[in-house]
Amino acid sequence: MKIFISLLVAAVMSLSVIAEEKVGEVEQIQLTVHAAALPSPAMRFHFLPDLVDQTEGNAALLYLNAAQQVAIARAGDANRQADDEKISRWITTPVAELPMSEVQGVLNRYSGALNQMRLAARRDRCDFDPPFRTEGFRTLLPYLVDARALARLACLAARAKMARGDFDGAIADLSLPIVQSGHLNEGQPILVQLLVATSCGQLAIDQVQAMIAQEHSPNFYWALGDVPSPLANVRRIMQMERAGAYFSIPQLKDARAGKLTVEQWRAALNTMAEIRGELHSYGQPGGAAQLNAMLVAVKEYPAAKQYLLGQKFTSEQLEAMSVTQVLGLYHVAEFEYWTQELDRCLTLPYWQALPLLGKTEAQMRTVTSDSPWSLLGTFAPTIKTSLTNLAKAERRIAILRTVEAVRGYAAAHEGEVPARLEDLGDTPAPVDPMTGQKFKYQTDGQLVTIEGPAIGGAGTASTGIRVVLTVSK
Repeated sequence: MKIFISLLVAAVMSLSVIAEEKVGEVEQIQLTVHAAALPSPAMRFHFLPDLVDQTEGNAALLYLNAAQQVAIARAGDANRQADDEKISRWITTPVAELPMSEVQGVLNRYSGALNQMRLAARRDRCDFDPPFRTEGFRTLLPYLVDARALARLACLAARAKMARGDFDGAIADLSLPIVQSGHLNEGQPILVQLLVATSCGQLAIDQVQAMIAQEHSPNFYWALGDVPSPLANVRRIMQMERAGAYFSIPQLKDARAGKLTVEQWRAALNTMAEIRGELHSYGQPGGAAQLNAMLVAVKEYPAAKQYLLGQKFTSEQLEAMSVTQVLGLYHVAEFEYWTQELDRCLTLPYWQALPLLGKTEAQMRTVTSDSPWSLLGTFAPTIKTSLTNLAKAERRIAILRTVEAVRGYAAAHEGEVPARLEDLGDTPAPVDPMTGQKFKYQTDGQLVTIEGPAIGGAGTASTGIRVVLTVSK
């Protein structure tokens, strides 16, 4: 059940996609919905448990119990693969076409896991307490192994309830991965937790879309406002990633202050070689690799010396140092500079941060070398893709909330849709989190198009989104 961070990063799957098709750089979603009045009271439906319903305690052990129940239910690798394939297929199968008897049989087998997850979702905090501050990138994260499997189970349980017209029950089940996503971002989360948490939350949002498309679905405009925004504190996660280099190699803390003995740097190099081998499957350096490292040192030394002269070091100080000390201080200084350049981007909203992050990461890559001493090459995270996926998840929530505002308007106006977003009145359309602007809105009779553009240029991860909405009375 234990898992090393690097192995998990390699295994984390891409976020689920709910679009039926992609047209160029625009993800297009066709939806047929029915007018639906806003609920009364407004917050009748919740995607997060009401504070009154929460219980005091740490949810972490309950999630681990749920994962153990999953392992028991799978009862062997063959059963695991068969169940995973079925569940993955069923959460994208049209609700009306679900093989309900078979679905219920699988849900019954995993009822223990779902019950533990329901208990976890009501706890008021979650802290798995990983020893990241002492173990760094060697930290084991067993609680992430089955996190996505648990989210899929909850989504399947919700779809089964949708098929029976039990929307209250479906909402309760969809709240499980939404709460789980928030729990994974508590404590001292790192980038891999953000990836898993965003994926779990996206699975739930996929099913909210499916629920909106059901004929008698209630209106979730206010309930969608219950979902946290932003979904995660990406800047804090980035800061933990940056600190991970110093947690993994404590000797580097002295180098930040411009102090690094030959012995400290040698110890740091040995640790870095081990971590590079574990993170990137390089293995321990052999004779050829060691010779190459010496050649790299000869090549890098003049540039390192020149760089440090532009910092707080004098020529006399540098001449008194060994080559390895100069290289060590240089690589730590480069790491500090570029990770702080990345950090500044995360003080901005998505639409300003994403273009600047892309530019900064491209600049960073020009100085990132395959040198065995390069902290940037070993530890610097690529944050733009993760931030883009998070922004896309929040855009999905915003655009679905706009759909619900349109459904509510239609219910109050004899099936007519608003001519403009400004006509929505007390249920205003959210702005697009990826642009900071209003969604593009067009209508032709009962056909509505809601669109958010791609940002960052063609070929990037930030594809646009277009919802083509047919509204029935």
